[in-house]
Formats: sequence, structure tokens, C-alpha cells
Amino acid sequence: VNVTVKKIWIEKNNNSTFRPASVNILLFANGNNTKNATLDESNNWTFTFVNLDKYFNGTEIVYKINETEVVNYTTVIISDGIGNWTINNTQVPPPKKTVNRDRVFRNETVIYYLTVENIGYESYTENLIVIDSLPAGVDYIRTINITNADVVSNATLSNNNKTITWVITNIPKGATAVIMVWAHATEFGTQVNNETIVYPDGHNDTVNCTIEVEGVDVAVFKDVDKAFYSVNDTVIWDIIVINARNSTVATGVTVRDLLPAGFTFINSS
Repeated sequence: VNVTVKKIWIEKNNNSTFRPASVNILLFANGNNTKNATLDESNNWTFTFVNLDKYFNGTEIVYKINETEVVNYTTVIISDGIGNWTINNTQVPPPKKTVNRDRVFRNETVIYYLTVENIGYESYTENLIVIDSLPAGVDYIRTINITNADVVSNATLSNNNKTITWVITNIPKGATAVIMVWAHATEFGTQVNNETIVYPDGHNDTVNCTIEVEGVDVAVFKDVDKAFYSVNDTVIWDIIVINARNSTVATGVTVRDLLPAGFTFINSS
């Protein structure tokens, strides 16, 4: 009797960064681990256990395959019933974080998108802990919605409402779970927001998203008191400088007016 095992890696964009150099395969005969093998690139992740006993005390032996845990991957083991086994190792759903606007003014709001993509051939049914760590200059308002996943635990707040934690599961195959978070930009400068996924085996993966919070939003308008003039008339221009209501006090603002040829400056107020 021969038993063949083949490993298939399912990874986003064939990215093998997290793939181990080798994996230990366990052969079980009637529930007992009788032989082991190592799969790696040198054997093309395939191995055949050859010349195995077919019977034990007159009863046909049942052979099964397992493997040691592969961190960062889920494992599905499939048998064709005639001695050929396939082990599908799917990279665990990688996180991503984006924002609807990466440049905002103070006191404006943004929407963060915390995404977890299932690149596997079947639903991802393990629990994933999603942690959003807001910077000092961004306040949590609420979770808008969660799509393409079942919610085990929704928006637990801690660390003065700067850390928000969700637990999600059941991400359909090929789908991307999305957590939409509404937040308020309260301080100026670069604000870095971290998203961490904690996987069932305890390891985690963190990504971040940056916004720039600007403090002054000044607009300049120019108007004239009438449309038509004669030579030697006095022209009055109004220069209007507006600071947006969501901005801080604008100081040190310089306004320069360039007069066209044929005009002489008289005074301003």
C-alpha cells in the first residue's frame, strides 16, 4: 500500500513571506502515528509513504494524514479514498486599513475601513479579534456597520475609548469583511491609526492608516463697489479673508494685492 500526500499553498498574490521552510507530515495507521515525513520545496511539497502494510490481524488498516500546526495558515485535509491526500494551507485573512479622506481639517470626521480578506476556498469560521487603536488626535464616534462577517462581539471600548475591539467570524470564501468606523479628528498633525488582527493561534498582524489634520482653512475673495468707472475715479476693492468655522484661529496671515497698470494705491482700512 502507498499513501501520497501533496501540499497546496493558497496565498494572496502567491506571497510566500509567511510560509514555513518545511512542514512535518504525520501518517496514522488505525489511529497510531507510525511514520513521519517532511515536505518542503526540495520534494515539491509532495511525499509518498511506500510499501505499507495493508492488513493488521486480518483487518484492513485505515491510514490517515495529519500535519504539525502551520502558523499563519488554516489547514484542510482531503482524501480521494484511494490513498491520495491533499493538504490545503490557506493564508489566514490578511488585514488592511484605509480611510475615505487622508487630509482633513480639525473637527471634521472621517470613515475608516477595517478589512479582512478571506482568500481561501471555503468560509473562514474561526473567531478573529479585530482591534482598532486610535491616536490621541482622533476620537471614536461609532461603528457604522460590519459586512461579510458574523459579529461575535461588537465594539468593546477601552483605554478612554481609544481602543475598540470586535470579534468576527464566518467570512465567506473570496469575500472581504469590512468594519466601517466613524471618527472625529480633534488635533492637528499626523494621526496614525493602527488595526491589529489577533488570530486563533494567538499571533497577530498589525497595519496602519495615516491622516493629516490641518488647522487653518483660509479663503480669500475680492469684490469691487461698481462695475464701470471713468478716468480719475476712485475704485474701492473689498478683500475678504474667511477662516473656516472648523479651523483654529488663523494668525500671521499675509494678504498681497497686486494692482494692475494704470492704478495708484491711495489707502486701505
